[in-house]
Amino acid sequence: MARPHKTGLDYFPQDTDIFSDRKIKRLIATFGADGFMVNERIKTMIYQDKGYYIHNDEHLAFDVADSLGDGITEAKVKKIIDASVGLGLFNKPMFETENILTSSGIQKRYLMAKRHGIIADKIKVIADETIINAATTPETAAESTQRKEKESKEKERERKGKESKQPARADLEIDLLEFLNKKVAKYYPDGRDKARHALEKFSQTHGITQEAIDADPALQQKFIREEDRLIEKHLTTPMRKDIDECYTYYAARNFQIDRLPIENWRAIIAGWLNKRDTFKTKTR
Repeated sequence: MARPHKTGLDYFPQDTDIFSDRKIKRLIATFGADGFMVNERIKTMIYQDKGYYIHNDEHLAFDVADSLGDGITEAKVKKIIDASVGLGLFNKPMFETENILTSSGIQKRYLMAKRHGIIADKIKVIADETIINAATTPETAAESTQRKEKESKEKERERKGKESKQPARADLEIDLLEFLNKKVAKYYPDGRDKARHALEKFSQTHGITQEAIDADPALQQKFIREEDRLIEKHLTTPMRKDIDECYTYYAARNFQIDRLPIENWRAIIAGWLNKRDTFKTKTR
């Protein structure tokens, strides 16, 4: 009897710089380690079963939460899935039209790992030429790469000649949040103090001490979740609001200062916060 055909993979490659990926950093900034764990669990389910996609059916969020445990709920998994799609970790059109989770990266890795692997046209989100056929000669591949690089450079020069480069909003927010988190004492001392006092009150109300936390992992998780909530409320949310106002202000000015494109957004947000009242008056 012939062996049944196996669609999925036994293992899959992982990028060593995954924690430098701003999409992943943003997911972690929003949901903590739970966001990363849920995203990785879904990827393993994709590669293990179909190989390059999974249906986001009524059972998926429960199955993910059940397999991870440790306080990760079905409702939280659904929120993380929605956020992952919004960040581009999964293909948004495929999610919205077919309720399927996949991405070009997932499909590329599947084709590289699965010899003679085939992706259904209905689910394909990568171009046919993405994976160079093994029969292609090195010279042909090199020529193709050089041509694409030349076309890309020409398009970039044309674009720069017409307008200022608009920063990717999600990437910009991640970078500026990272910058502002290092400047909390300077720009958000009140928020820092409010979060600290609220956490102390929470600990007193629930009788939480360092000794109790060390002895009880469940209590430790409870304390960490409350700490994350307070940081989000008193620090991260105000930071995002300031970043959004600053971005909107300069978007209306084509991301230019004295007709020159903005290059250092960290310096821009620092100047914005130093003179926020002046800027807010101008935007009214």
